[in-house]
Amino acid sequence: MSQLNRKTTHQLHSFPSNTIKLWIECETLPNYLEYYRQVYCEPERWDPVEHIELLHGQSPDKNNFFSIERNFESHIAGLTEEEIEAWIAEYPSIRKNVKEGRAWRPRSFQTRRLSGDDPDFVMMSYLDSLAGQKDVYVSMSEFGNPLYFGPQINLRKKEKEVGVPEKLLTQVMRYKRDQSNAHHVSALWLDFDNLYNHDLDHRQIAAAFLSSCDLLDKPRPTYIMFTGRGISPVWLLDKHHKVNSTKGCVLARWKLMMNELMDIFRDFQPDPAVVDIARVLRVAGTVNSKSLEVAYPLYVNKTATGEIMRYDIDELSDKILPICREQYLAIAQEKYEVQGKIWARENLKFRAARSARKKHRGQRSREHTIVEDLDKLRELRWGANRAIDDGMRDKWLLIRMSSFAHINAIPVLIKEIKKQGKSIGLSEDEAMSYMSTVIQRADQQVKLLQAQADGIDPASLCLKYYDPSQKSLLYRYSVKTMIKYLNISEEEMRAADLRILIAPDLRRERRRNRAASQRQQTTTPRSREEIASTAKREAHALRNKMDSQNWSIRAAAKELNMTPSKVQRILKHL
Repeated sequence: MSQLNRKTTHQLHSFPSNTIKLWIECETLPNYLEYYRQVYCEPERWDPVEHIELLHGQSPDKNNFFSIERNFESHIAGLTEEEIEAWIAEYPSIRKNVKEGRAWRPRSFQTRRLSGDDPDFVMMSYLDSLAGQKDVYVSMSEFGNPLYFGPQINLRKKEKEVGVPEKLLTQVMRYKRDQSNAHHVSALWLDFDNLYNHDLDHRQIAAAFLSSCDLLDKPRPTYIMFTGRGISPVWLLDKHHKVNSTKGCVLARWKLMMNELMDIFRDFQPDPAVVDIARVLRVAGTVNSKSLEVAYPLYVNKTATGEIMRYDIDELSDKILPICREQYLAIAQEKYEVQGKIWARENLKFRAARSARKKHRGQRSREHTIVEDLDKLRELRWGANRAIDDGMRDKWLLIRMSSFAHINAIPVLIKEIKKQGKSIGLSEDEAMSYMSTVIQRADQQVKLLQAQADGIDPASLCLKYYDPSQKSLLYRYSVKTMIKYLNISEEEMRAADLRILIAPDLRRERRRNRAASQRQQTTTPRSREEIASTAKREAHALRNKMDSQNWSIRAAAKELNMTPSKVQRILKHL
């Protein structure tokens, strides 16, 4: 017990008002001796099978996978290539492809094998063989999320249908240890690997951790594992929770609790990488190659009946998080209501703006907007009350009156022709003469519509401008033709804020800006032409570099830190 007399300090928690330092020595730390005895009287040590069954033995989905990962870096350190090959040949199925820089080897098993569905005892014999091995880790969560491997299955089926060779088919990575493939989680955990930077041994750190849990009124972990160079507290849940389930917001709450635990026990310097649902921790009964110490449980929290303590996720979150779930839901509901009122106001503003803008929908709105664009163009070029140059006067008047005829009756059309003709420098007779064809077409359009309503064949009316292939007798110019006749530049389109008489590139740019604004994006997406130009420029630069260095695709991928498939995708733009 001589270690208890060391006068070393460790700051457990810092409060905003006054910082408290707790001395890790039996004279000053409240009940420290009792905590030290709890971790000094170690429980029975676990073998790898017992530890893994504790983590994954109660999985509700027997098709889930857990991952065993081994780090062979310490095994091959200092060996020559021939010695490494001989070492791999001893157990080729386990040590396959191990080499410097690639020493991690994963192996996945279905959780149903832990329930006895292991006819050949392949998994159990493998787990038994891990005892005493160096650097063995187990995933804390289970994998096999259909949202991850489902698209891979569909893609593989499509590839088979088009005749893709078997070797080139997409692999279905149902078992892959990846955050997006996590399916069930049943624990929270921390990892204190910075133990040797303090003048404390693992029992002192564990005793101080248990003391801090009680002082801060936080739940004790289910067990504390000695990892060879530190400790790993683990809080087991009473059942496995589906990660992507919207009921209970499991993943969001799990992250909140993990971040809160990291903050509460920050003075123990936990590894920040533990906030990873695909995290692996060291397996009990295996050896840490750095310290040559065996991992084993220092402390196991048990219930009054002697069973290992497991926590309900709702109760655990209420104890760990600053506010309980009911308070959080009340705050979230209040924010939702406030935000709903803001959204309602913004929606009213949007509807009012949309109505005021008079978006062109249908033929009449289109022609009405064209009339507005022509008036904007006239005001920009010549002024609102000034005559128009002779070269453009007749064209401008013809296009405007043709569009005006679509949305107004003939008497209004005649009155508008006289008014506009006078404003641009024509007499009434000149304006009526120039627009006589527009008036005649409008008159015959009325007769055509009346005949169609009465069931009369329009061909019997002998209309001068009647064409059975045309829906209307009125002039209707395309946007391209109007821009060409009036010689409208892009600068004028932007300056006058034209809506119909604009080039296709400007229309696509406005569509992108509108979409970016609706999505609240800070930058406007690039056009297809810009994307294609950039891709082609990058492809030329890569090809020139490959030619100058005499690189193959594989060599270029290695030198540029890319995959060969990415190099091929870039070169496709040539």
